[in-house]
Amino acid sequence: MKRDGMNLVGIKQNNRALLLQMICTAGQITRSELSGRSHLSPMTVTNITTEFLQENIIEEVPPLDRAKSPGRTPMTLQISET
Repeated sequence: MKRDGMNLVGIKQNNRALLLQMICTAGQITRSELSGRSHLSPMTVTNITTEFLQENIIEEVPPLDRAKSPGRTPMTLQISET
């Protein structure tokens, strides 16, 4: 009996679809929030979002509320308007 499973290409496609859906429904979301909500590693989220940015699917924008917190201000991601 043959069992069908997911290969690496299928897993990557599912992860890309998951992150794209999360960005669409959230409006604006940070990579950190994507990682936490999707349970994907921060490196996986960064790699996929970098591909989306290069393909002009998403864009980085400054956060709506610039809270005065220590460290770098995280950039938010949203679906590209172009």
